[in-house]
Amino acid sequence: MAIGSVPAFPRGDTAQLSRLVVPEGAVRTRAGDPARDASPEARRAEIRTAQTLARFGVADARQVPATAVTVRHGDTLEALATRYGTTVDQLARLNPDVHNLDDLRVGQTLNVPTNRQVVQVQPGDTLTAIADRYGVDVAQLAAANGIADPDSIQAGQRIAIVPRTPVGLDRDAEVRGYIADMQAIRADWPNLTAAQRLERVEAALNERLAAAGVPPIRLTAGADGNASGVYDFTTHSIGVDADLLNQPRITDDQLRGLADTVYHEGRHAEQWFDMARVRIAQGQDVGELGLPDSVIAAARDAPRLDPASAHGRFVTAMYDSVYGAGGADRNDVLGRLNDGDDDVYELYRALPEEADAWRVGGKVENLWPRS
Repeated sequence: MAIGSVPAFPRGDTAQLSRLVVPEGAVRTRAGDPARDASPEARRAEIRTAQTLARFGVADARQVPATAVTVRHGDTLEALATRYGTTVDQLARLNPDVHNLDDLRVGQTLNVPTNRQVVQVQPGDTLTAIADRYGVDVAQLAAANGIADPDSIQAGQRIAIVPRTPVGLDRDAEVRGYIADMQAIRADWPNLTAAQRLERVEAALNERLAAAGVPPIRLTAGADGNASGVYDFTTHSIGVDADLLNQPRITDDQLRGLADTVYHEGRHAEQWFDMARVRIAQGQDVGELGLPDSVIAAARDAPRLDPASAHGRFVTAMYDSVYGAGGADRNDVLGRLNDGDDDVYELYRALPEEADAWRVGGKVENLWPRS
């Protein structure tokens, strides 16, 4: 998650966010779920949720895009929830046929959240407009969805978004190099102080950010007091779990979780830097981004990021989500999430900047060597 001083925006046009992710492979809540309590208070909350979901084009807050994973030795429900950025309750909803989630078996298959993007065509949409919105090639989008005539798409139709050309931290070579550096830290962990561990993790991330042209970032221990990883764009820093850094030893699962989290937040740093590059290329003000002056100066010195390129269009979509027409809806989702409203969790993960960071951070989990 990225935090910082994002100004409040008038609600304005929410068309951009109304076309966000529609879950693929959705799993619904079982009948009789306590969440569907018919009390007046619960019903009012459900109506508020439905109104928010309607703005985002999602049919049900309990529909979750999911993928199957295999339980490994030492896995617990809490560990899986942390690894895949979800909650124990959400895992329970995703696995209604598993009757005893407190007794996982090695080799057992469980559903966990994923970030496969499927969008629902809105009235007036064209395939070209959808391709531009997500920074992908229209011909590839048509081929991936078996669309012979790009002008023939219909409102309500679902379109799977093809992967974009990897940029920066998204490149597999960068992910693998980062993983190698993180695994080397585990070997040295018992002989390092908490501060030295933090410095090593910071160096591993900054090497990848440097390859992407992003200024070095600072890691701090427990910067926000609770989150295991948060990027603050106002200080260009990432807060990480102080308790974990102070442990005398670290397991492979714990290290993988730390590596995934830090890489996810590093992707946010890359996103905000690229927002500055696009705004500069457009001749627009970059002060509203809230980035430190040193980061803005580096963005001015960086190679021009063409706003009309595939990556430039996607960066613009993220900018619109945070600072443009989608800002009010984003603030609403984050505010409700901070208030403990789990019904908006999928909406949070569907925000363009979050979906991208979850996908890129998830590459650490996917490419991590298995013993």
